[in-house]
Amino acid sequence: MQFKNQKHERIFRQVIHGLQGLGYKGGLIQEGYRFPDLFLPEAPVRLLPAAAFGREPPSYDTACPAIVIPDHKGGVELVSECRALGAPVALEVADDRITQWKVTAETDRIAKQDEFNPDILPQKLKERRREWLPDTIVRGKNVFAKLAPRQLDFIDLGLIPALERQVKDKLDRLLREVIRSAVSVHKNSTGQDPDMQRLFRLVFRFVAARLLSDRQVPSFRLVDGNSDPETVLARVSRYYSQTEPVIEDAQTIMAVAGAIWGGVSFQNLSVQALADIYENTLVDEQIGRKLGTHSTPASVARYVVSRLITEESVPEIPHIVEPCSGHAIFLVAARERLRDLLPSRLDPQERHRLFVRALQGFERDPVALEIGKLCLMLADFPFPDGWRLLPADVFASPEFESALARADIVLGNPPFGGFSEDERRYYPGLRALQKPAELLLRVLDRLKPSATLGFVLPRQFTDGRAYRDIRRLLADRYEYLEVVSLPDRIFHVSQIETSLLIGRMPSTRHAQVNLSFSHVSEADADRFLQDYAVSYKDSGSKTKAAFAASATIPPLAEVWERLTDSPKLVDVAEVHLAVVGLDDRDAVGGAERSYCECVHFRP
Repeated sequence: MQFKNQKHERIFRQVIHGLQGLGYKGGLIQEGYRFPDLFLPEAPVRLLPAAAFGREPPSYDTACPAIVIPDHKGGVELVSECRALGAPVALEVADDRITQWKVTAETDRIAKQDEFNPDILPQKLKERRREWLPDTIVRGKNVFAKLAPRQLDFIDLGLIPALERQVKDKLDRLLREVIRSAVSVHKNSTGQDPDMQRLFRLVFRFVAARLLSDRQVPSFRLVDGNSDPETVLARVSRYYSQTEPVIEDAQTIMAVAGAIWGGVSFQNLSVQALADIYENTLVDEQIGRKLGTHSTPASVARYVVSRLITEESVPEIPHIVEPCSGHAIFLVAARERLRDLLPSRLDPQERHRLFVRALQGFERDPVALEIGKLCLMLADFPFPDGWRLLPADVFASPEFESALARADIVLGNPPFGGFSEDERRYYPGLRALQKPAELLLRVLDRLKPSATLGFVLPRQFTDGRAYRDIRRLLADRYEYLEVVSLPDRIFHVSQIETSLLIGRMPSTRHAQVNLSFSHVSEADADRFLQDYAVSYKDSGSKTKAAFAASATIPPLAEVWERLTDSPKLVDVAEVHLAVVGLDDRDAVGGAERSYCECVHFRP
């Protein structure tokens, strides 16, 4: 970094010291911080004079104030170059002034928020102390903050989503190319297609090695693209206690290692983004259609989790169970939410132990089960395995039933569809033909009275006859229920319309259900995934019988209720359907018919 003079350097040091006084100590403030500029096509590595982070490890989702020094450029041009850091605020430190900037996703919206003489820096830091504390900024920029009633005005909530889109695009292309290349190399080398499960493990271990190396984890500091791939694999396997076999072909191993190390730097990348990419890229492309699953977008899982895990509702760490856990996306979201709510001073190792005790998943598919473990390990970087993901069929598992009896929260996205004839013979005592309905019945039977739940269900849940008994059971158990009707474009593979069900405020004394109903149209699907915007929302009270009949609130419900006793058209008129015209324009020689409703009013 280039200082104009000693005074300039002294001011810079005062800024660093002031941030340390706010709690940015140790590894939370780093000088000479390097990060890839993911907003540019080649993602060049930029060097920042200093960056402060709200949590370790440093990444774009934990970045807080950035410190920049004007040289041949300054102002908006200089601040725009640190957007990919993910910091919501930048302090431009000159030798005669300090300028505070709001960092935004679009360069034309970057705004100067304050400018002051360095002599009053202590006063400015004191004024901003509550807003600039590490936990305050991290929580304020977190995806869960979109659902909070108020935000910090200096945080642009569009910055992290914009950055994540760049991250996912680049990582998606990288990993798809790695897979494509590895399959080709393996076939040329061995004459056979690779075992995809073993190939996924191989890719994950080199992704993990690159991440551990870029983050300078002690035992990986000397690992780089020149390291022996076999040695790197062995080191990662020991670190994560992974004994499952990977592809053994040396040519394939070298191809994967070279591609991972030749791609974008993992420094400053959110591990959550890596977990999302691992699920969406590797799972959906290679496994999703084969298994018939409908992988849950991370933002949908976060939406459900945010409704159930709050500071008010979770005085203690809850026991959270995910049936049919698949790639553990709900457990990853729950871990993220719990991380927000736990005290920042908590020892990281103890926090990891709390997560392991709190989260439990059940999955019958071995590939999905393994990927779920990998996603949790990535999300809780750098801690290794230990997660309680059990191989189990939830329709025939005593362990799952036992876990339900202890659960405080149950989250899930069960497989849609009905039971086959063979499955009906295999599972005794089925009460529903559809798997989501049967699973929900079993969950409601075994949950303790104080437990809450959140599920992704087929659209038929809201008013279909097959779910009437389930809606009645839900109305008996919960005083507050939330339903969100979603279009088919929400999910990666499935083309089925779905609903989100959230049950809170368990009670046995309520006479009516407080229902919040939202609808998301196909046109607003992307807005919901990004900002949780809905097309229509209403709330009201329903009797238990009314909720059993329908878990919806139609538009203009109050208007229709007031008109219930008013005369209807059929009471005063006869309505007929009539053909009013014929036209020979039909392309195949037939007639194109035009219809209209004819109304004859009675005298």
